[in-house]
Amino acid sequence: MSQTSILDLPVEMMSRIFHLLPPHDMKSVVMVCKSWSELGEDPKMWTWSLVAVNSRENFHKLKIRRLQLVRELKIGDRCRLFFKGQELVCKWTQSDWIELFEILLVLPALVKIRRSMLCFWDHRTSFSFIEPCLLVNVFRRLEEVCMGSKLSSDQMVQLFSAIVENRSCVKKLIVSGYCISQINPELFASAVSNVNEVVLGTHNITDEQLEALFITLAEDGRRLRKLRLSNCSSQNIEPALMGEAVYRLEEFTVENTWVKVDQVTAIMVKILKGGSKLTKLMLCDLDYRDFRELDFDLVKLVREEFGKFLYFDNMNSDENSEYMSDDYEEDDSFHDDSEEDESDHDDIEEDVSAQDNKVYTEKVKKLSSV
Repeated sequence: MSQTSILDLPVEMMSRIFHLLPPHDMKSVVMVCKSWSELGEDPKMWTWSLVAVNSRENFHKLKIRRLQLVRELKIGDRCRLFFKGQELVCKWTQSDWIELFEILLVLPALVKIRRSMLCFWDHRTSFSFIEPCLLVNVFRRLEEVCMGSKLSSDQMVQLFSAIVENRSCVKKLIVSGYCISQINPELFASAVSNVNEVVLGTHNITDEQLEALFITLAEDGRRLRKLRLSNCSSQNIEPALMGEAVYRLEEFTVENTWVKVDQVTAIMVKILKGGSKLTKLMLCDLDYRDFRELDFDLVKLVREEFGKFLYFDNMNSDENSEYMSDDYEEDDSFHDDSEEDESDHDDIEEDVSAQDNKVYTEKVKKLSSV
């Protein structure tokens, strides 16, 4: 009676076994024999691969049969790093980038180009020379896209249009660069609100664009769940509008962005009314003067739900009297020159006075009725 070996198993059974193998075993399997190599070349068995493309010499990797369904790539070299005090020179040429995008276009399963120290996503790498349709057809299939100085205004418009029209797979959008200011506010707001997560990281975003975004977010049914403002100019947003928009988010983070007392108060009042989906709130870099002027009863209530949510929120529930007292003196460690501080804030209208509790209380009541 002859014995049955693994080589006698049907191809379908062998394929199922190969699918169950971990990556390091699959690499060994394809080296056993010709038949196993042919079977192991099935692209469906290699979707886990993370392929590094450091130069055009690596382009051949993306044409290997087993890598045709790869989902993630690392692209670029470390040319933006410094070696012995000098920045390394980028070896990628415009023709290299164009050829790469043409190759990426025919990889049907590609959804991620990893953000790393490599130059693909570096803000100093420009793709403005790439034909807009080619670039957008690659970018709209990615789950995460960084829009910086690398894109032209025409490329941005086409990508935003694809997002608005639900012709993209983008889930996270990182927006920076000077060209963003040229985008129509309505298109900007419609696109940014139609992805799951957004980081707005440039002061080049105009007041009109940011206002249009908050107006859009204040409406029901928007896809955006996580919003992060960094280096933006949000101080001109109406407090009630900001409170309504944040109320409908799941996460809202602010850093290096001035959020006024009225805006912070409106956010707190709105979410304390209940029914908000908000699970994370972090307002960083609040000026310590503004921090003094907040209603600490509101702050305590919000802290009970979200924990620490203000940059200057270092108080314990029983230790905030010194911040609330009218005779609170500023710590010289914050600023050495009080006259310079006053000149820096000459153009800031103080809507809330720490010394006039009556006026401030009336303002909080007004916000509560919004």
